[in-house]
Amino acid sequence: MTKMRMRAVARKLALVAVDSNKPEPSSQNRLQNQTPSSRQQPVGYSPPQQGTQQDDLARQRFQMQQQAERGLGQKPQEQERDDSEDESGSEEASISSHRQQQAKTTPQGLGGLQCQAPLGRQPGGYPPQPQGIPQDDIARQRFHMQEQKLRPGQILQKQEGDDTEEESESDVDEAEPTPREWQEEAAKAQLQQQRRVLEERRQEQESAELEEESESDVDEAEPRPREQQQEAAKAQLQQQRRVLEQRRQEQERVALGKQAVQEAKEVAIQAAEAEAAQAAKNEVLARRQFQLQEQALVLERQRREREQAAANLRRAQEAEDRAAQIAEEEEEEEEEEEEWAQQEAPRRDAEYMDQNRAREAAFSEQGADDYEESEGAERDARDQALQQQQAEEEQRKAQEAEDAQARQEQREAKAQEAAEKAADKEARKAAEREERDSRRQAEREHKDAINAQKASQREEQRAIDREAEQAKMETNLEINAQRAQQRTERKAAEAAQQQEERQAKEEAKRELNETRNAMRTQEVQDRAQRKADEAAQRLEQQSIFLESQKAQKEAEMEMLKEEMQSKADQRAAEATHRQEQHQAELQARNDMKSTEDEIRAQRKASEREIAVQEQDTGRD
Repeated sequence: MTKMRMRAVARKLALVAVDSNKPEPSSQNRLQNQTPSSRQQPVGYSPPQQGTQQDDLARQRFQMQQQAERGLGQKPQEQERDDSEDESGSEEASISSHRQQQAKTTPQGLGGLQCQAPLGRQPGGYPPQPQGIPQDDIARQRFHMQEQKLRPGQILQKQEGDDTEEESESDVDEAEPTPREWQEEAAKAQLQQQRRVLEERRQEQESAELEEESESDVDEAEPRPREQQQEAAKAQLQQQRRVLEQRRQEQERVALGKQAVQEAKEVAIQAAEAEAAQAAKNEVLARRQFQLQEQALVLERQRREREQAAANLRRAQEAEDRAAQIAEEEEEEEEEEEEWAQQEAPRRDAEYMDQNRAREAAFSEQGADDYEESEGAERDARDQALQQQQAEEEQRKAQEAEDAQARQEQREAKAQEAAEKAADKEARKAAEREERDSRRQAEREHKDAINAQKASQREEQRAIDREAEQAKMETNLEINAQRAQQRTERKAAEAAQQQEERQAKEEAKRELNETRNAMRTQEVQDRAQRKADEAAQRLEQQSIFLESQKAQKEAEMEMLKEEMQSKADQRAAEATHRQEQHQAELQARNDMKSTEDEIRAQRKASEREIAVQEQDTGRD
């Protein structure tokens, strides 16, 4: 959209430059382009102007407006000139026939056919009439006044919009003009406009010299004072009309150039505002991303700490479970030994009783004789068996004592191991407690540092906001002062314009009254009416000139406002740069502090490991 608007502005400047390069035809060329009927007038006759540039431009503007609304093609300017010449020729023929009829009916006309008419007058005794009847002049002047009320450049907007829509697709790959290039084009257009004004002034000077020569030729004859005054008034009115038309065209070109400049400024301001909004949005996103990264790091650190605490708790629980399992196994072994001893005693008693019954049975079977021998042998065997049994019992008791001693030693070793594990557990708990306390202390210090950093950032942001608000207030004060000065100048200009309008109205009324009192014929009344219309048009031209001056002052105010806005943007950019630099320094300090914390934590961990190893070495 920005590219299309800038292209439209450049095209408007090009159209203004092309229109400004068209020179107005001089009085000599107009005399050569007259119809045959006008060239056949007597010597010294000043023919009316036909097909002037004012009418051509008015018709061209009206047709361009209609073509922009209907979407039709533009009619060539040569055909318009031909049509205007045909219309002027028909109007001249009707006027000449009307004058001849009046000349035949008046006494001067009846007697004037026999004498030579003075130079600069028609044979009928009437001074030369301007082109067109009074009704046509009034209608043309009303059309010009209505056209001047339109905003400058309004006629070309629709046509320019259609051209931009047709050429937008083909001009996508072209380079977008920068404000500097546009300013160069505006300077070129202004230079062309100055050249055009100089050319118009030169043409006016030439036409004035030609008119002076024609007046000197006319002065050789001796016209009557009243007729001479009429001729001079007509020439003056025509000259004033041409000057006013040239001024109006110049004002339109100036207004178009200012409008193009204003549109280019608006485009540049919109682009700068869009860039500033995008930069602020990117800054907010970057700040939010940094905060999210910090939160993610904190959550990750907390998760690792929770996992480490859970692992430590799990290892402590496993050690306690192993100690409890060892104690249960020892109790089960003692219970099994007691049960075995209780089960072995009845078995031994039963075996002894079985042996006694067997001996008694053998004694009853062998008799008394063999009883002694058998008793002795049995006694010996029993004593031997008893000794063997006693030896086995002593060996078993010694073995049981050794086993009990070994179990006692094993229990003592297990108890010692359990005590060592409990001590290790207490040491680990103390180390974990100390590490947890140190970690909490480090977290508190880190949080305090972060809070201090955030507080300093908030203070810096508040300072930056205060500076921006102060700059904004200063800019608003400057703008308000400029607006007040502009309002004062506008009121003074309006007062001066009103005073000039009142004076012009009084002068027009006075001239009209003098003309009505001096001249009673229909021709003089028509001329007075045209003079009043010309005065109204002059007032309108003066108001347009004052409005153009006011628009120029407003453009200057807009340029000043844009300059102040650029200064404010520069100050805001510098403040943002300072904030970013401070943020980078804070980030570097935070990284250095986190690195120092990690080194400190590693050092503490290594010291704890060395202490544990020293304890294990001392215990061994």
